[in-house]
Amino acid sequence: MERTLTVVKGGDTSDEHGRVCGAARALMQTVLDNEALAGQADFFWGHVMDCEHCAKTYAKEKAFLEVFRTRMPKKSCPKNIVEGIRSKIRIAKLKE
Repeated sequence: MERTLTVVKGGDTSDEHGRVCGAARALMQTVLDNEALAGQADFFWGHVMDCEHCAKTYAKEKAFLEVFRTRMPKKSCPKNIVEGIRSKIRIAKLKE
């Protein structure tokens, strides 16, 4: 889901705000990868819209990923490696 940051507020340096920032930062990569659950995304965006520091951090991370994803060559993993990993996962599941 694409969002545009428009208005941010800053200045809250309380311990509680710090904990919320930490939780938002922990979700940032998940949000950037479009893998966040709805509640996680709502929490993240609610915080980022109100926190100038987290909004700037998000913008920097997003810009980096856009450059990385567009300039890095896309290569597939060799099939034998994929099958080896799948085999190890199946074996691990059987041992559970």
